[in-house]
Amino acid sequence: METKRRNVSKLAAFARQHCANWDNGQNSCIFRIGCRIAAGMPCEYFKKAVWPICDPAYPYATETHRYEELLAQYRQIDKDLVVSDEDESLRLCDCGEPLKQKRQLCDECRKKRRRKTWKEQKQKQRVRCPTIL
Repeated sequence: METKRRNVSKLAAFARQHCANWDNGQNSCIFRIGCRIAAGMPCEYFKKAVWPICDPAYPYATETHRYEELLAQYRQIDKDLVVSDEDESLRLCDCGEPLKQKRQLCDECRKKRRRKTWKEQKQKQRVRCPTIL
């Protein structure tokens, strides 16, 4: 029990440090009497607003060095947590390769499609302009 309390206290300290709803003057959450994370309960605000700053998939993450440790601690509290690695919004190419941001195809499929469209365009061009013998 002491180990779990210590783990939750590290996570609670992280939540208090980064949560906009934590009031240091009153030493409590502005919406509740106490911090839900410190009480060992999941907090929706924490999941949506505080958690992304340590998720490596988030482009503006600042606490990525603590990600694995904090993830393990939060999973003890919230069993339904979905991490970005398992996120449904992860886009895949037709071949199954994960796509980079603002890309429709992976590099290999892009090269294949470009070759295919170039060949098709050349064939159309040959049909329109036959050579005179």
